[in-house]
Amino acid sequence: MGLFQNLDTSVNVEVEEEKLGGGNNGITETGVYDFVVEMAYGGQADSGAYFVDVTLKTEDDKKLKFREYITSGTAKGTRPYYIDKNGKQKALPGYAKINAMDVLLTGNTAQYPLTETKQIPLWNKEAEKEVLTPAEVLTGWIGKPITGLVRMVREFKQKKNEATGKWEDSEETIEKPEIVHFVDPVTGQTRSEKLTGSEAKVKAQFIEKYKSDYVLDRTKGKKSNNTASTPDTPAPSPFGNPGA
Repeated sequence: MGLFQNLDTSVNVEVEEEKLGGGNNGITETGVYDFVVEMAYGGQADSGAYFVDVTLKTEDDKKLKFREYITSGTAKGTRPYYIDKNGKQKALPGYAKINAMDVLLTGNTAQYPLTETKQIPLWNKEAEKEVLTPAEVLTGWIGKPITGLVRMVREFKQKKNEATGKWEDSEETIEKPEIVHFVDPVTGQTRSEKLTGSEAKVKAQFIEKYKSDYVLDRTKGKKSNNTASTPDTPAPSPFGNPGA
């Protein structure tokens, strides 16, 4: 079972993924991208929140790296859901994305992906280089194809406030790719479309709605230098400074 074996699976988490509403190396346009999972592993933040770090690669070596938190921290029950204003359980966005990937990549419909302890190269701050480090790897994902519906977003660049230790919005902006949905590379179906045997409509809607030059501007009407919203105290990311 691995890293997530002791997490609560007694609740039925409703995963919503049909609403069209990380790091980047070469992806600069909105569009549909075919990826292979280069690396995926799980970990736990100081707050107790569990996360999954993923590195995706295209055929022409463009990479997309991101971290998704799949549970809340210990103080909030280490749960994969939140309670909305109507008192209903709703999946955390990060949980929904990782769960969708697991279904599409492995067919696993359990609440959490399986992991195995492996030695993988991770960035070591003290050594200032990558070193082999034990990690809980989602081995069933590695090397498998998946398609991402990617849109570019514009946000304020993050800068660490040395006085508070928190990441805050700076005056600079950055454009980066964001995966709206994952779909099956063959059928084009999302997680729920695949599980219900429904027609692949979301991918077609995405292509119709978003052109290659589309950029979602999240800086509009928002002042910089606001404290960034982070899930309690996150563990350091091997992907480097989140504002880089």
